[in-house]
Amino acid sequence: MNNVTIQVNEPILSVKEYAARVGESQKVISNQMDDGFLPFVQPKENGKRFVNMTALLMLTLEAEEKKPQHNKVNWEH
Repeated sequence: MNNVTIQVNEPILSVKEYAARVGESQKVISNQMDDGFLPFVQPKENGKRFVNMTALLMLTLEAEEKKPQHNKVNWEH
């Protein structure tokens, strides 16, 4: 069994930074947070929200594991 180490260099990103990286508007990102599709942290009540990149990575890995085998990315030849 192979071990993989993943390092998250930026565990949280501002809505503005995340939106710029994924090519969406800040409003779209905020809506995704409101709808529960994008994990976030909000250190203070009614304060600024940040995209939780660590949680997003975990959700992505879990989703990949749940895919049918024929739908998974296969990097080995």
